[in-house]
Amino acid sequence: MALQSSGAIKFSELQTEYGGTSGQPITISGYYRSNANGMLVTDSVTTTVAGGYNTGPTSLSTSSYHYNYNTFGQSSWIIGGTNVGRPGSPSSATILYVPNSTTSPSADDIKYVRGSVFNSGYVAATKYQSAYNWYQYSVSRYLYVAASSTTVYYNANVPTSGTIAMSNFHGGNNP
Repeated sequence: MALQSSGAIKFSELQTEYGGTSGQPITISGYYRSNANGMLVTDSVTTTVAGGYNTGPTSLSTSSYHYNYNTFGQSSWIIGGTNVGRPGSPSSATILYVPNSTTSPSADDIKYVRGSVFNSGYVAATKYQSAYNWYQYSVSRYLYVAASSTTVYYNANVPTSGTIAMSNFHGGNNP
């Protein structure tokens, strides 16, 4: 909880907000703004998010995005209504990377993941072809998001050295 934005601030309120040993004498020099070890008033907090594929897939139209497989062992990915080829091992081709980068994806790369069967059929044998079953699987899309860092600065009015006044702590907080 932030300190009040005006009025008198007690040493005990500094201790409650920023820390320190309760019941011990408070020295104001312990309340300079810094991220150094042992300093009580935080200057900034940096949050880093690792890169990776987003966890919430985009639901896609099954007519424009699906995976085809038949019992002849033929398979293909239909992405945006286009057959992108890239057949995999027909019964286990569960992921397609665009571009085809599984080892070092970069921002905006896409991973398509085969879902469950949404359509299937049977084609009877003809004079020139054996009978076969065919299957269409739904597809989910995951976007690769690059790693990023965000820094939030706190307690801008609290000095890092020199003269310090209780009014420097107005509106201050420790995240």
